[in-house]
Amino acid sequence: MNKLDIAKKAVTIVVGMGTTKIVSGIIQNNTTPEKLADKVAILSASVVLGSMAADYTSQYTNAKIDQIAEWWNENVKKKLESSDY
Repeated sequence: MNKLDIAKKAVTIVVGMGTTKIVSGIIQNNTTPEKLADKVAILSASVVLGSMAADYTSQYTNAKIDQIAEWWNENVKKKLESSDY
């Protein structure tokens, strides 16, 4: 596992947890379950929707990290390697 993979994993964990928390909060603040079955259904849907959103945000952030790494390697790393430093 290289540094880029570690960065992606760390960002995925943080973004995934944040996304799931946000989705759960939205659902909890906009629903009023009356029965136990309603509470279970809402909680289950909240977890699933949060996981779905977290998967998408993970793909998005990984793609952005790859773009940033590519830019860095082309614009900064090559210039540093070719300079006299």
